[in-house]
Amino acid sequence: MKKRTLVILYWDLGIGGIQKRIRDLVIELSNHHRDWVVYILLRRKAKDGFDSQIKTGHQVVIQYFPYSGSRKMRVRFLLWVSWQIFRLKPHVLLTFQHVLSSVAVTLKLLLWMTPMKVVLNESFLTSYNLTLHRTPLIPSLVGFMYSRADTIIVPTRACSYDLVHHFSIPATKIVIVPNWTCLSPQHSLQITFDYLFVGRFEREKRPLSIVQVTKIVKRRHSDVRVGMMGSGDLSRDLQEAIAAAHLSKTIRLVPFSQEVADTLRRAKLLIVPSAAEGMPNVVLEAAMCGIPSVVNGFPGADEVVQHKKTGYIGKTDQEMADYVDYLLEHEQVRKHMGLSAQRHVLRAFAHNTQRRFIEELLSK
Repeated sequence: MKKRTLVILYWDLGIGGIQKRIRDLVIELSNHHRDWVVYILLRRKAKDGFDSQIKTGHQVVIQYFPYSGSRKMRVRFLLWVSWQIFRLKPHVLLTFQHVLSSVAVTLKLLLWMTPMKVVLNESFLTSYNLTLHRTPLIPSLVGFMYSRADTIIVPTRACSYDLVHHFSIPATKIVIVPNWTCLSPQHSLQITFDYLFVGRFEREKRPLSIVQVTKIVKRRHSDVRVGMMGSGDLSRDLQEAIAAAHLSKTIRLVPFSQEVADTLRRAKLLIVPSAAEGMPNVVLEAAMCGIPSVVNGFPGADEVVQHKKTGYIGKTDQEMADYVDYLLEHEQVRKHMGLSAQRHVLRAFAHNTQRRFIEELLSK
C-alpha cells in the first residue's frame, strides 16, 4: 500500500479549539486512514497540552522546533518549517491562522514543481483577528496569499462572507464545514457553578464582561456561584476587576484542564461573551453535557446557538444577564433547552462533520 503524507503545521498543542481539532483529526486518521502518514510540525511542546493524547509511531510523527528563546526565534522556526516541508514534500499541508497560512502558501509557490495541496482552516473571523495585529499590510497579504491556497475550510457562513467581502477571496476556494465534538452525551454531576466561562483571558474573549454580568445577576441571586476556566494576558486585570467589584467569593478562577467536560457537567449554564468567534467548541461540548449557552451576538452566533431553542443570543451584557437570570429562575426551561441543545449538536456537529472535514482535506 503506497503511503501518502499529510503535514499539519501549528504553534503548539496547548489547550484550545484548534489544538482539539488537530488531536481529533490525527486520531481519526491514524485509526481509519492507514494509507496516510501524518507529520505534526510544532514550534514548542505545550505544558499539559494534547500532545500526550496522540499516539506516535510509523503512522504519526510529532516534530518540535529544536530551539527556544526570544521572539527572534520565529524567523528560525519558519526557516526550520520550510526545510521540513521541502524534505517531506507532503501531498497535503494543513495549517491555521494568517501567519502560518501565508507561510504555507509561500512554500506552495516555491515548490511549484511538487504537487502539494495547501488547505487553510480559518477557524476565526479573519477581519476581527487582524484588528489585533495593527500592521497595515497584513490584510493585503491575506487577500493575496489565501487566494492562492487550494482550499479554505471555515466553520460558518459568517466566516465565509468575511473572507469574500473583506479580502476578495474567491468563493470557489471556500468550503463551509462546521466544527465538531467527539464528546458523547454526558450526565450532570453535582452542581458547583450556576454558570461557567471557558476560554482564554484575552481581549477578543471579553472575560471582564463576566464581572459586569455577575454584578447584574447578583441583584436577584445573591448566592450565585460563577466559574471561569482559563488563563491569558488579562488574568491580572480580571483578578483586579473581581476584587474591585467585591466578587471574590462569587467568581472562582479555575485552571485550564484537558477534561473540560468534567467541569461543564457541574454547571447549569455556559456563558460566552466573545466579541468574535468562529464556532466555539465549548458551546458544542456544553450541549453534549445537557446545558444551554448564553452567548454574545458575534457574527455567526446563530449558526451554533438556536436562539430560544438551544440557548440565548444577547447583544449586551445586560441582555446576557437577563437571559442568565431567566434560566436560573426556570429550571424546567433550562433543562429542556439543554436537551434540545444536545440533540442539535448530535445532529449537526458530531462525527459526521469530522468526516466531512477529512474528506475535504484529503481529496485530490
